[in-house]
Order: sequence, then structure tokens, then C-alpha cells
Amino acid sequence: MAFLDTVADDLRSLLEDEQNGFAEPVTIDSDTTTHTGSGVFDLTFQEVNVQTGQKVQSKTPRVSLYGPSWSESGALGEEITAENAKTWRVTIRSIVYSVKTVQPDGTGWVMLYLARAKT
Repeated sequence: MAFLDTVADDLRSLLEDEQNGFAEPVTIDSDTTTHTGSGVFDLTFQEVNVQTGQKVQSKTPRVSLYGPSWSESGALGEEITAENAKTWRVTIRSIVYSVKTVQPDGTGWVMLYLARAKT
């Protein structure tokens, strides 16, 4: 387990460090609070279609968040789940998004699949 903790810590540092990593500022407005932290934003990305095994280019924006840095610290005051995230507004690069889908990966990382928010 210590090895997995070390890997998770290294990955979190690489991805959340806005100065030296891939992360950028992300603001989440929930029903109860507003919090700005770090996440990895993708406008397009490749996924594997589990039914066909083929790579698929997605045009759905998503942001990857390290769950414990957002929820366990009390920053949002709630866990990142599909139920509570459906009312959130996520601001990245000055664009406001709503959350379409929440996909945890089992290691603490959570991907929020986004759509531009209607104004």
C-alpha cells in the first residue's frame, strides 16, 4: 500500500502543481460554497470504446480533480458525486460549465464531464 500512496502523491503533485505541472485553476460554485483549486482540463481527448476496443476522439470537455484535495479538506463541504455535482457551475479559462457526468477512477481522481452552461 505504501507504494500506491507514493505513486498517488507523485501523480497528484505533477498534475496539481500549477507552476510545474499540467494543472490550471478551476472554480466550483456549489449550492453552499465557492472554491478555487487545481485540475487538469481537456477540451478533447482520446478514449477507448469498451464495446469495440477502438480509440475514439471525444469533443466533450472534462476536468480531472484529485477528490481528497477538494472534498476531504472541506473546501467544497461535500463529496464529489453525480448527485451533488449536477447543480455545480465549474469555471475554467473564464468559461462556465455545468457537470454532465461524474466518473471516479477508484484512486481518488474524479473526472467531471462538462457542457457549456446555459446563461
